[in-house]
Amino acid sequence: MSQLAVGDVVPLFVQLGNGETNRHVRATVRDAEGNALASDLVLTHTAAGLYQYGSFLMPNYSSIVVQYSVYADADLTQLEAAGSETYTRDDLASATQIIVQGPVSAELEPEVLYQGEARGLVFKMVDYDLDGVTEITAKFKKSSGSILEKKFSTGGVSNISIGSQTFKVNLTKADTLSLAVNTEARVVLLLDKSAERRIVEKTIKIKKARFEE
Repeated sequence: MSQLAVGDVVPLFVQLGNGETNRHVRATVRDAEGNALASDLVLTHTAAGLYQYGSFLMPNYSSIVVQYSVYADADLTQLEAAGSETYTRDDLASATQIIVQGPVSAELEPEVLYQGEARGLVFKMVDYDLDGVTEITAKFKKSSGSILEKKFSTGGVSNISIGSQTFKVNLTKADTLSLAVNTEARVVLLLDKSAERRIVEKTIKIKKARFEE
């Protein structure tokens, strides 16, 4: 059993001992009660029988279970192997021992983001005052499977602007070009205030550039 901080990439992978490269591997992520948080995640082959998916971030749950299924056919009818892995939330992941509190509600504008378009994403807090927040981290899924991270810290990075009830994450053209299109991307925001960490989780639709539609 491994520990992950909220917002960390969950290492979803299957290593086939025989090194087969033509299998179809799927993963389902569940909470401790068995409720599905993500289903039918496609693990792609990278090398020598290693299948990976690198875009699922640790949610604000005490633990999650990842269930793996390996199929011989594309129709997913010939199950060859299955297994699972459990991850727990690391509430003391930072050096300052930040305590993860309950989630925070927020409204997001716009609801659609176009690839290749420089845009500011505005988050309006519903039930939380941002005064005193020292750091905000925003994480987005990239088409490569890695994570695009934007961070604001007091006296630091300027790609996030902040007010008492709203903040804006500024994405450049290069940023949006890197995002996976035709998906509903999950955005995880970590709000750090003193020894407290709060979580905002939103989704946003990523579409092709307007002139390509």
